[in-house]
Amino acid sequence: MNRFEQRARELQPAIYLTLGGIIQSLALGFLLSRAFTEDAVLDLRFWVQFVTALLILILVWHEYAVGLIAFSWTWSVIDSAVPFLLGIAEFFLISRLAAPDLSGWLLAMSGLSAAALASLLNQYIRASGDPANKPAWDSIERLRKTSVVSSLGLVFIFGIGSYITQGRTISNMWHSLGLIGVLVVVVVFLIISHMTLERVSRLKSTTAVALPAPAPAPTASPAECVVPVVPVHEHSRSVSNE
Repeated sequence: MNRFEQRARELQPAIYLTLGGIIQSLALGFLLSRAFTEDAVLDLRFWVQFVTALLILILVWHEYAVGLIAFSWTWSVIDSAVPFLLGIAEFFLISRLAAPDLSGWLLAMSGLSAAALASLLNQYIRASGDPANKPAWDSIERLRKTSVVSSLGLVFIFGIGSYITQGRTISNMWHSLGLIGVLVVVVVFLIISHMTLERVSRLKSTTAVALPAPAPAPTASPAECVVPVVPVHEHSRSVSNE
């Protein structure tokens, strides 16, 4: 590994978290601006959507942190594009808050699921080629597959739901149940993300390599410690000769 690749790996967490933090902050500001309106105060369905969007922002940020804790890889242009792709999907989702029909909200959830799938695939593909990531890679194998398959399934489920409900009048009960169902899905993904972090944290603690003990100071052998003894009469003779 040359010094430029090593530097890219060292700066990756700071770059990723900084870029992701800026985009998530903008999305949170947009979400809060939609909350303080007269139409939103008494609309229970709006607040279900608001909580769902807020949990999605937390989930995306948490996934940034989990990915950087578990894996390391060399930065690429795709890594630069992924946070913006997720941000666009989040802004579109927030813009559909309090929409009169359920179709737009489900379409936004389908787009967000597609962006999340692209982010996961990029992370896993980039991390799979580094032998240093193998312990974490193996420890969360089931959770990795669950996240990818679930995200892919949600792209189609939300997309089909959006198509079915487009232009149709839905009762308030089914509308509310649909919104609550989306909220439950987001909570499940938060639990999966938390389990992934817990698994990786336990792995890091159990596989920590102990620092080698300092080498003992060299000691002289018994033979080297023997002090030559000069007989007294020979010492006196040498003094008298002098």
